[in-house]
Amino acid sequence: MDKNSEKESLNCGFDVIVLTAANEHQANGYRKELEFRKRAGILDEKVKTLVVSDLGGMRIGSFFATVNVLNLLRSELKANAKILICHSGGDSRRTPAYAAAGKVFTPVPCKDVNGAPLALFDLILRNCSLLPINSGVLIASGDVVPTFDASDISKMDFSSAEITGVAYFDSPQRGSRHGVYIPTELDVVSSCQRVAGFLQKPDFETARNNGAINKDGCLAVDTGLVALSSAAGLKVAEIANGNFISDVEAGLCHQMDLYEEFLMAALPNIDEVTYKERFAGKTSRPKYHDLLHVVYDIVHNMSFNVNVASSCDFFHIGSSAELLSCYSGDNLLARRYGFAKGRRTDEKIHGDEVFAFNSPNVTIEAKGCAFVENVGYEGVLILDGRNIVTGLPNCAFNSIALPEGVGIVAIPMGGGKWAAVAYGIKDDFKTPFSIGAKPCLFLNRPIEEWMEARSVAPATLWNNDEKDGLWTARLWKVGSIEEVVEAAVAIAGGKVDGVKSETDISSAECYSMAQLCLQKNNF
Repeated sequence: MDKNSEKESLNCGFDVIVLTAANEHQANGYRKELEFRKRAGILDEKVKTLVVSDLGGMRIGSFFATVNVLNLLRSELKANAKILICHSGGDSRRTPAYAAAGKVFTPVPCKDVNGAPLALFDLILRNCSLLPINSGVLIASGDVVPTFDASDISKMDFSSAEITGVAYFDSPQRGSRHGVYIPTELDVVSSCQRVAGFLQKPDFETARNNGAINKDGCLAVDTGLVALSSAAGLKVAEIANGNFISDVEAGLCHQMDLYEEFLMAALPNIDEVTYKERFAGKTSRPKYHDLLHVVYDIVHNMSFNVNVASSCDFFHIGSSAELLSCYSGDNLLARRYGFAKGRRTDEKIHGDEVFAFNSPNVTIEAKGCAFVENVGYEGVLILDGRNIVTGLPNCAFNSIALPEGVGIVAIPMGGGKWAAVAYGIKDDFKTPFSIGAKPCLFLNRPIEEWMEARSVAPATLWNNDEKDGLWTARLWKVGSIEEVVEAAVAIAGGKVDGVKSETDISSAECYSMAQLCLQKNNF
């Protein structure tokens, strides 16, 4: 990116930028990140920034989070301000490398014109600022950076409807993992159209039966971007009237999703009975079903358009595997912001598929692809391939070896203490243990195999919270960096200084990833 475009991006064009957070601990971290950006000149000091945590510190869903923010910004909506809401309140359970920091602030291998390091948030903001929106609200997801060609952006229209989505044409396989729009003219590209239907993660048969596949065999895949006019934002804010806030804070209402309960209510061909039947099985809580009526009543008569781009670079960090592949791949986002500059190719790196940045002194010997970021370690990383190493400070070991498909993240706990967490690239930290058919993976295999080999009982890892899987498994020590790294590497089956050590997690107090993220810097 040239210096002129960098300077232009400082003035992002938004009057208000809002980040949503899962809880106040995460919110405080986000506030510090935004303050840093204003001090460093990455973000214009005149822009109003706000971080809003979920009501009651509970997971309330992207729609309730949106209503909560709009309720707080009624005066800005009345003034036709231009507002960005970036939903970033997840736990990042599928990307443990950045769970403690929050996925929205995952570092990227490029810098601001003044040399300040950038993160995913900064690229989301810069790409959103390119869209032709003059006022109202743009809602984005904190783990996706949709990048459009300039020719598609020039044909987008956000002023002709109260609700405007953004989609692009992609394969049915991609559509099966995301929302899918059905525009009124499915074969017309680079256009703004009325929405005829919307599907949530449809399989091929469902997509075909609903007329969602065009003549080229593609679907209009949702990018996660949704715009509301100022008037629409004020109408949606009315949902917060009455007892909404207290009911949600008290846990009396099941969470609602922006891309389900909200967008479905806006479909022109759905009546209220069908709409309610669509969500009837979610929960038996009466407050939820009462709110479905309120949402439908307010949203259903809103005009609903979608901008359909011919293509989109869908940079999505939804899992460790995607993190490993996104940065090293050739994509529009990487070319636009110069990701290639983040690749270290010097005498300290041995391996053709290593992507390393913010890690100036470590020596890397890799047999396959590897992602290394924010590593102050000055020894040798010996990586068997498909490895992720993040946040590792310098420590006394001469070498640290990780087996194939394993990542490790070091987390500062304050007071000179650290935690280190090892994980498999296939682990997601959210699949329940011994509940349901899907196995809870640890180090890429069912955790039962690891437990049996070490004679570890479930009660050692969980305190009646097995439903959250690895997220609440008490596996990790807190102590000196050497102690915790050695323990984590031993759990992963790796070596420090060429020695494969053993560890007994029952011999010391251990913590879960959930506890580490909440207690970070509190030790």
